[in-house]
Amino acid sequence: MGIHYLNHTIDINPFKDLFASIDEKVWYNKISIQRKENRGEGYGFQVYTLPLMFDVETVTGTDPSRKADRTEYYDLFYVEEFFDELYSILKNEIGDGYPTTINFHLMKPKSKIYPHTDGISIPATINHRVHVPITTREDIIFKSGNVSLHMKEGHVYLLDNNKIHSTENDTNDVDRIHLVTDWYTYEPKENLYT
Repeated sequence: MGIHYLNHTIDINPFKDLFASIDEKVWYNKISIQRKENRGEGYGFQVYTLPLMFDVETVTGTDPSRKADRTEYYDLFYVEEFFDELYSILKNEIGDGYPTTINFHLMKPKSKIYPHTDGISIPATINHRVHVPITTREDIIFKSGNVSLHMKEGHVYLLDNNKIHSTENDTNDVDRIHLVTDWYTYEPKENLYT
């Protein structure tokens, strides 16, 4: 199994308020457009990235400990209380470490992310992909291997992004927004996804 619920919830209301108040054009930023072009049609055209810590070298490189650069959106969307709580959960559940990337991903209604791996060579024992759903609905399903589940708002999940995964937003009116961060641990952590 390539996904694991950490049995923690976290207050996502500050982000709900932020996303309700921002201009939707923020999702059509340079990095979001570039990522869509690089991924191609097979990934899903209705998926957008709002990067807080992101650069191409960190995402495509082979150094799992490299921290991505802060973007122009970092100060606007970095809610310190939320991230302090999230990092505390990750340290307790996975191990001491730090985030190497932080992004929000928006998936528009009636869109898909087709089955894929993230094409990285970094083992999931030291660099852990973390999802925290901000907006979703019960009929938005995430698949990893042969497991299908609804990822609940405010719950903290680990994903082995080296395994095939996909999702579908078949709603007519709900934008699926997830906070996605990569958590680098100083010591490898085995058996997180069993």
